[in-house]
Amino acid sequence: MSTRPDTPGPSRRNGKRKLRSPGARSEAKRIHTCVLKSCRSLLDICAEVVAVSIPFQLVEERFAPVPEPVQLRIVYWSFPRNEEEIKIYSSVSGLPSSDSFRYNSNFSCGSESSAKQQFNKAVKLLEDDHVHDVLQVGFHLSGTVLGQHKSASTDVDCLDEAKQHKVSISFDRCKITAVSCTCGNRDIFWCQHVVALSLYRIRKPDEIRYRLPISETLSHLTKSQLQKLCMYTIASHHRDVLPTCQKLVDSLLSPDSRINSISGFPDPTAGAAKEDENCYFIDEAQVQEQVRFYLSQGGYYSSTKQLTCMFSKIREMLRARDSNGPRMLKLITQEFIADPKLKLWHTQGNVMTEKARVLWDCLGYMWLLVVFNPACSHIHKLTWKDCLEDWHSKAECPLENPDVSPQDVTDEDRRTIFSKAIDALAYSWEDVHLQALLSTQKAARVSCSPSCKSCDMRFWDEPLPLASCRVDTLRCNGYRKECIVLALAVIRNLRRRQRRRMNRTRKDETSIESVVSWVGHTSEPILTLIDLLLEVSEDRNSAGKYIHVPVEGGGSPPGGRSSSASEDESFICLAFEVALLGLSQHRLLPVGLYAQERLCRSEESIISKLSTVNTDSRIIKTIVSVTKTLLRGCNNGLAEEIHPESVPMQILCKYLFEMLVNIEKELAYKVGVLGLRLPVTDNNASTDETESLLFNAEHTRWYTLGTFQSRQVELALVMFSAANDNMPFIKMVLDAVQSHLKSSSHLFSLAQDIYKKSGSVDGGARDRTLLNVAFELGLQLLRITLQATSWRRTEMVNWQITCATDVGAGALISMMQSWSNFLTPKEATSIFATAVISSNTPMRLNLDFTQLEELKKCARTLVLQCTRQDPASCAIYALQFCETDRAAFEAAYQIVLDASAASELSASQLFAIARFMERRMHRVRAYRLSVLALKTLRIGPNQETHPSIADVHWAVAISFQLGKTEISATLRQVLHSVHCANVLSDILRRCTVTQPIPLADTPSSSSKRVKSPNSSARQFLNVSQPPLNELLEATLTSYIASIQSRLQHISPRHYGDFLALLHKARDTFLLADDGRLRFRQLMDQLKHSHRGKKKLMQLIRETIG
Repeated sequence: MSTRPDTPGPSRRNGKRKLRSPGARSEAKRIHTCVLKSCRSLLDICAEVVAVSIPFQLVEERFAPVPEPVQLRIVYWSFPRNEEEIKIYSSVSGLPSSDSFRYNSNFSCGSESSAKQQFNKAVKLLEDDHVHDVLQVGFHLSGTVLGQHKSASTDVDCLDEAKQHKVSISFDRCKITAVSCTCGNRDIFWCQHVVALSLYRIRKPDEIRYRLPISETLSHLTKSQLQKLCMYTIASHHRDVLPTCQKLVDSLLSPDSRINSISGFPDPTAGAAKEDENCYFIDEAQVQEQVRFYLSQGGYYSSTKQLTCMFSKIREMLRARDSNGPRMLKLITQEFIADPKLKLWHTQGNVMTEKARVLWDCLGYMWLLVVFNPACSHIHKLTWKDCLEDWHSKAECPLENPDVSPQDVTDEDRRTIFSKAIDALAYSWEDVHLQALLSTQKAARVSCSPSCKSCDMRFWDEPLPLASCRVDTLRCNGYRKECIVLALAVIRNLRRRQRRRMNRTRKDETSIESVVSWVGHTSEPILTLIDLLLEVSEDRNSAGKYIHVPVEGGGSPPGGRSSSASEDESFICLAFEVALLGLSQHRLLPVGLYAQERLCRSEESIISKLSTVNTDSRIIKTIVSVTKTLLRGCNNGLAEEIHPESVPMQILCKYLFEMLVNIEKELAYKVGVLGLRLPVTDNNASTDETESLLFNAEHTRWYTLGTFQSRQVELALVMFSAANDNMPFIKMVLDAVQSHLKSSSHLFSLAQDIYKKSGSVDGGARDRTLLNVAFELGLQLLRITLQATSWRRTEMVNWQITCATDVGAGALISMMQSWSNFLTPKEATSIFATAVISSNTPMRLNLDFTQLEELKKCARTLVLQCTRQDPASCAIYALQFCETDRAAFEAAYQIVLDASAASELSASQLFAIARFMERRMHRVRAYRLSVLALKTLRIGPNQETHPSIADVHWAVAISFQLGKTEISATLRQVLHSVHCANVLSDILRRCTVTQPIPLADTPSSSSKRVKSPNSSARQFLNVSQPPLNELLEATLTSYIASIQSRLQHISPRHYGDFLALLHKARDTFLLADDGRLRFRQLMDQLKHSHRGKKKLMQLIRETIG
C-alpha cells in the first residue's frame, strides 16, 4: 500500500474522487502507450551519439567484441538524417539569389528554383514508389530506382520500367562518403536516383532490411557455407568477378604474396577507417573537368553562369559548415590558376575580360570568407596559407587592382587577388569586446542606462569594410545569430559617426572624410549589411516578400535615438537606412576603369535590392527622416558644397525623388535638384568636357562620365514628368539642368525624351508645359554647341525647328530675331529659313495670309543678315531664297558684289554664285560675277590641272552668249589671270569654232537660250583681229616660255611629255600667219642651244622635223 498522499488532479473535484468513464480510461491508456513508444532507450541515445562522432573502427578496437544489437543501432543511426544536407548535393546551385555573389548581378543562376527542380524529381520518384529492393548492409545502402523519360506528346516525365538503375551508397558518421549509379550521369553532384534512395532511407527507415557488416555475418558461416557463398557468387557473376577471384586465389596460395602478409581483410560495409576524413562525397575529377570546360568557353553567358552557381554552392556548403566548401573552392582555384588564357593574358600584356575579372574577384573574396572563419583551426590556416602564398607567387596570378599594369608594380608592393585572404589570416577574433559582443546571448538587449557599464557592447568600431567582412564571414559560415548581433553593432556605430559629422562646422564640408568608398569596395560592406537585414525580414510564408521584424532593444545608440529610429524599429527599416547612408557617403571617384565600373554596378545593385521591397508607411517614414538628416548635415553627398571630384549622387537622388514625390513634393524636388549636380563638369568652363576628363593627367580619369550624365538625364526626365504644370518646380529643374548638364549629346537626349513625353497617346494636343521645356532645352543645346563641333549638329537644328514649329509661330520668330545666339549663318539660311517657308510649316501652324507674309519677311531679313555676316557660305542660299522678292533679291545680289569688292569671296565661290545665276537665267549678272571671279584668279604656267580651268572655259562661253564687248572684256581678264600655255591654247581654239559655243555643264543650255544682243558673237572670230590676236600672241609667248623652262631640268623619263607639248605648241603656232616660220626658228634655236641632249634632239627630228 502506498503511503504517498493523494495529490489534487483532474480526477478529483471538491475533495471527492470522480469515477472515470470507460472512454476516458481507454483514451488515457492510448496516451500512456504513445508516451512509452516515444521514450527512446538508452541504447538508442548512445548509438546515435556514437554514430555521429566516433568512427566504427575505433568502437570495434576499444570495445571488441561489439554486441550485434549495438552494431545494428550504430549502423541504423549512421545514415544522414537531414534532408537539407542531401538537397545541397542534388544540384550545382542551391542558394537564393540574394546569396549569389554580389559582383555577378548580371548572372543570376536562378539557383533556388533549379535546386528545387532537381530535388523534386527525386521526391517524385520516391512518392511514386519507384524505389525498390532497398537493403542496408552495415554502412552500405543499395537499391533499385526505376527510370523516367520525357513523353514526346506531353513533355512530362513518364515511368520507364525497362530502365532500372542500380544505386549504391556508402556512408559514415552521418555523411555519405561514396555513391554510384548505373544511369551514367556525369555531373559534379548526385543524380536524382541517388537522391531518391537517400530520401527513402531518411523517410522510411523502418521499411528497410538491416544487416550487420558483411565481415561480421561471414564470421558466423561454416567452411562449407563460405564455399557455397563463393561459388554461388561466381556462378551468378562469373563474367565480372571470375578473373578477380582467380587472381586472389593465386595470391592466397602463394606464401610470399602481399595479401598473406597483411592481417585482416577489407570490408566495404564496415564503414570508413578512423584516419579517413569524414565528409560528403564529391567527385573531385569531375569538378576539375567541369571547371576546365567552363573556363575554355571564354566569356560565354552559360559558362559564366555555371561558374557563378558553383560559387553560390560553395557559400551554401560553408553555411552548412560542410568541409567540402573549402575543398571544392581549392579545386576550382587550381583550375583557374592553370587556365591557359591566364598565361596568355600575362605574356601578351592583354587586359583580362570583364566577365573573367568578375569571376576572379569572386574567387578571391570566397577565400577571404574561408580563412576568416572564426572556427578555422590553426592547422587549417597554415594549410590555406601555404596554398594561397603558392598561388600568389605565380607571375600570372591577377593583381588585386586590375587597373594597375604588372610592369608598374614591384615584388614588395605586388598585391594579387589572394592578398586580402592572406591578410585575413592575421585577423583575430580574440578581441575581448568582440568576444563579449558575440558570446552574450542577450547582447541585443543590453540596457542603455547611463549607469550600465556594458553600453559599449552595443557598438563595434572598426573600418566598415573589415567589419562587414566579419559579418559576412559569420553569415556565410552558419553563425546566423552572431552575425546579426555584430551587424547591429556595426550599424549603431555607423549612426554614431553620422551624428558626429552633423556636429562638425560647415567649413570642412567639402573635405573627404575617408578615401575608402563603402559602395564599390571589393568587400561590398553596404550590400553585405543590406543582404543580411533583408534576409532576416523575409516572409517565410510568401517567397519574395518581406515583413517588419522588430529589432530587439532597438537599433538606436545609447543616450538618444537616431533620426530614423523608433521604438518598434525593424530590420527592413534598418536596411533602407544603411543603404541611404552608404550611397550618400561623400567619397572620391576611385581610380581606374574597372573600379569605376564596379562602383556603378554596386550602386545599381543596392537600388535594385531596395526596389524589391514593397514600401509602406514605416519605410517611407524612415526614408523621409534619413533624407532630412542628410540635408541638414555636412560632409555627405547631399551637402550644399561637395568636393569637385566626389562621386555624383544621381542614382540615390532619383530613388529618393520617386519615393518622396507623392509624400513630400518640396523635399523630393530639393533632393532631385541636388542630384542633378555633376561637380567635375560644373567646375569646368568648356561645354563638353568628356575628352578632357578622360585624358587629363592632373585629375582622376572619369571613364564612367557618360554613365553619370545618363543618370542626370534620367533624373531630370523623372522630375519634369512629375511636375504636373507646377511652374516653380519646372523652373527649378530647368535652371538646374541648364547649369549642370554640360554634355551636348545627353542634353539632346533629354530634350528629345521630354518632347516625346509631351505628346499624347491618342494623338491629341501636346502638353504645352513639357513642350516649352523641350524647346528651352533645345535652345540651350544650340547655344552650347554653337562654337563646338558636333557631328549631330544638323540633326539638333532640324529637331529644334520641329519643336519650335509645335510651340508656335512666336517661337520661330523669336529664334529668327536672335539667331546669332543659336545658329551659324549657314545653318540659319540653308536649314532654318528654308524650313520656315516650306509648305509644311504654314499647314502645321495654321497661318493666314498676313501671318504667313510676316513669317516670310522675318525669314528674308534673317537670310540677308546672315549673308552680310558670311557671304561665302550664304550667298547662293540667299539669292535662291529671295528670288521671289525683287527688292530682297537685289539686296542679296548687292551684298555679293560688296563682298567681292572687299575680297571676302574667292574665285571658286564667285564662279559658283555666277553659275547659279546663269541657271536662274540671270546671265548678265552671271557674266559680271564671272569677270569678278577672273580678277581674283591666277593660273600659273605649269598648273594644267587647276580646279578653276572649267570655270574659266564657262566664263568665256557665257560671254559669247552676250556679245563681242563682253568677249573682249572676258578675254582681257583671262590674259591677266591665266598664264598656262595649254589652258590659253584650249580657250583660243574654243573661240575659233564656227558654231556657237555651248555652255559647259549647264542644264539650261539645252533648253531655253537667251538671244544674244550681238549676233556676230555666233560667227567665226579671226585670230588676226582683236580680241583673239592678243590671246594668240599671249599663248605663243607662254608656249615659248614653258618650252624653255622645261628644258632646263628635263630628264629622259619626261621626254614623252615634252614631245606632246611641242606637238600642241606647233598646232597653236600654225594658227598665226607666220606661225610655221616662227615655230621652225624656235626649233632651230632649241637644237643649237641644247645640242648636247642628243637623244632628245633625235626624237624631235623624228617626230617634229
